[in-house]
Amino acid sequence: MEKLGTINDRYKRKHKKFYSEEENRVKHRERLRRNTADLKERVIFHYSKGKEICANCNFSNLDALTIDHIEEETQPKVRGAAFYRQLIREGFPKGYQVLCFNCNRIKHINYKRIKNNYVQL
Repeated sequence: MEKLGTINDRYKRKHKKFYSEEENRVKHRERLRRNTADLKERVIFHYSKGKEICANCNFSNLDALTIDHIEEETQPKVRGAAFYRQLIREGFPKGYQVLCFNCNRIKHINYKRIKNNYVQL
């Protein structure tokens, strides 16, 4: 008797021809990008209270906005679309804010300096 394999294996066999064609792979990647962008916009809209701006500097380019966990000790386990889906599924939990990439990076660097008792010259 032949082993059936996992669901993922059966899916791959079933759709092998579809994903082997370049046109279909491109369409699939584009659909994933749009889905991730939609999820990100929904999460950013919620955590910025409808303004879609950085909480620190008021920068408003959606491509440069990101979700920041307010408490540095709590790191998210997932990233990207999976992270956005998790936040939506959990009902937009507290403890997150919208920052631009620059403000988010500066916050992280300052946290590391304080944590390691590093003094900036």
